Amino acid sequence: MDDPVEPPTGGEYDLLASRVARVEGAVHDLTGTLSDLKVMMARINARIPYLATKAEIAGLEVKLAD
Repeated sequence: MDDPVEPPTGGEYDLLASRVARVEGAVHDLTGTLSDLKVMMARINARIPYLATKAEIAGLEVKLAD
């Protein structure tokens, strides 16, 4: 017996196709957002070595109070 996988009217398969299309669109958007976040994280990581530590700030507070 040679029955087609998809019914002639589409039915459930049309709904599934639209849902898959929405998921694909969301994944595409998430991929772009992830790419932007990677760039932001690289910039933040590049600045971290130049930030003052808690101990350095405490030392400055002592000097300013004198």
